[in-house]
Amino acid sequence: MKLLLSALLFLAALCISFLAFGDTMDLRLHKAAAIEARDAKGATPLQHARSRGYAEIVKLLETAGAT
Repeated sequence: MKLLLSALLFLAALCISFLAFGDTMDLRLHKAAAIEARDAKGATPLQHARSRGYAEIVKLLETAGAT
């Protein structure tokens, strides 16, 4: 559970950083990031990004292999 929370917090921080710095930020998702991690309701970071309309984050997650 701690690993899942850690992974979700890491991805949230990446998303916030990307939103804050936009195109000036060279953002890369690390292979260690659990891009398929699920929250308590079973939703993935990709599903959260899609449901909130964060198109650029969706693109980044999909490029990193999120499904």
